[in-house]
Amino acid sequence: MFQSVTYTGFEKHPERRAWVEAAVMPIMAEVFRKEARPFRVHWHDPDLGVAIGSELDRIVRREVLPDLGDGVLVGQINGKDAEDSFAAHRPGLLLVLEGQSLPTGWGLIPLPLAGVDPGPSWLSWLLGSVYLAMLAASIKKRIEGFGDREPVEV
Repeated sequence: MFQSVTYTGFEKHPERRAWVEAAVMPIMAEVFRKEARPFRVHWHDPDLGVAIGSELDRIVRREVLPDLGDGVLVGQINGKDAEDSFAAHRPGLLLVLEGQSLPTGWGLIPLPLAGVDPGPSWLSWLLGSVYLAMLAASIKKRIEGFGDREPVEV
């Protein structure tokens, strides 16, 4: 369920926003149709040629969600943790999923090049990958919190 959808950075390339609205958002709606938690979806066009994961992470914090501060942020590039991805990637759009009960997650959606779109199954898989990274970060945070507690005698 989407609480809101925002678009930033598409002024120079309105065709990219049109592609997201017509091709990608229906796939997102299908992937998350049974999800009861409301999400805020942010689409950002960084207008970069290529970028590495840490650079994209900084863009999300600076340009998309400046109020996030030091909050937990997980990124996915081709289904892999962006922190582990040092290689530059082809130009793409940033999808940012923000929810109240989970850490924020982002994924790089590659732009269609020369008539080759990322297919619906690939997009669905990538969206699921971002969501799983958000869930994993939430679980990790909760497990780390248990280490701070004193043992309780029964």
